[in-house]
Amino acid sequence: MRKLIPVVLLMVATAVVAGFVVYQLKPSAETRVSVTVEKIRRIAHLATVEYTLSGFARQVFTSSTGLSDIGIGERKRSDYVISYCTGKITGRVDLEKATIDVQEGGDIPRVSIHLEPGSIVISDVEVRPEDIETISVRDELSGCFFYKPATNSQRNGVQRTALKEMKQSALKSGIVDKTKENARTFLSDFLGSLGYQATITFDENAYDPSASS
Repeated sequence: MRKLIPVVLLMVATAVVAGFVVYQLKPSAETRVSVTVEKIRRIAHLATVEYTLSGFARQVFTSSTGLSDIGIGERKRSDYVISYCTGKITGRVDLEKATIDVQEGGDIPRVSIHLEPGSIVISDVEVRPEDIETISVRDELSGCFFYKPATNSQRNGVQRTALKEMKQSALKSGIVDKTKENARTFLSDFLGSLGYQATITFDENAYDPSASS
């Protein structure tokens, strides 16, 4: 049986960064700044969303009493492992997987950006070793010669379960939609500050779980 603590913090520092970039790059009335596909791709890495989560997983392990191997008696619960973790997950756009069209003609220059399949990248949980706590709650089997505590491999497996479910919690909490919204706002503000009208669209498979890391 497992339990997961929901998302506890959504960082919005990107908005502050975006405002600073727009202020620094905003042209004067007498200056015309041209944008290129490469410039757009370079600036896009600032459009990130970050979730900080805490969660835990637990699992019961059993060991043999010896006689149970030959059909006498039962296997006994020998170790109860709990893993508690705190970490962060980030969402970003990969503009290497985007079609970008810059149109300089007309009274208002325009930029169209279409985010293709796999362009939304959701990271795995980033966690520091000191932010993982794994403990064992053992039965009173100290007098049993055949008692076996959980192995390191089993304990690590419980940790991996906690991390996997933390990512699933972030996905259920809407990190993909938040990443899209943040990227659309950031890129529109950036391009708008340079005098461009931006149109930003996403493929229905912009987030591809098999492509994220």
